[in-house]
Amino acid sequence: MRAIRRGPAILKAAHKGRNVAIVIGEDKVGMTTAARRCDNPPALPRHPLRITTTGASSNVWFIMPSHNAETRLRELGIELPSPPAARTARIMMAKVAGNLLYVSGQLPSWNGELRYVGKVGREFTLADAQAAARLSALNVIAQARAAVGGDLGNIAEITYLRGYVNCTENFFEIAQSVNGASDLMIDIFEAAGTHARTAVGVAMMPYNVAIEVEAQFLLK
Repeated sequence: MRAIRRGPAILKAAHKGRNVAIVIGEDKVGMTTAARRCDNPPALPRHPLRITTTGASSNVWFIMPSHNAETRLRELGIELPSPPAARTARIMMAKVAGNLLYVSGQLPSWNGELRYVGKVGREFTLADAQAAARLSALNVIAQARAAVGGDLGNIAEITYLRGYVNCTENFFEIAQSVNGASDLMIDIFEAAGTHARTAVGVAMMPYNVAIEVEAQFLLK
């Protein structure tokens, strides 16, 4: 029997007629909540699967909850924009290197239409800056999804995020502004969305937008 990481359809393929029990466990208390044959798989946890076997000769598989960003998007009613193409530079908007995915800085745009053009502290408030950071982060996620075959389940976790805030010299709530991006990542990816971060205030931004956000992901 092969140890396979994702999906009820894949579990069925791994079964191949053998008497395989699926046990869904609770991470914190270690209690069994369901056990059925693999040819009649249970409703799986809302997250992608972390699967182990109890031993080389065992037919019991333990399925423990992990994150499922695609499911979270639906639960939260969040729609992603179309991932924009590079506007001027000859760059990749996302690049996979080994098991890492790098997403270039994303501007606050919706399907290519720039929004939040202006400075935080002058044209925009802190709440506006947080909304702009959230929109930029939606574009980061859209680029990441496109880079991993259209399935955010291929992402193990977010490792690093950087946000730039185009602000006046007397605006000091830089970190609070970038929270709009960080909070979105945690809402969607849950524990896997926690990340290291840098937040920087700058004097000017491409196209004079208020926010730019980039991120690094670890792939499964």
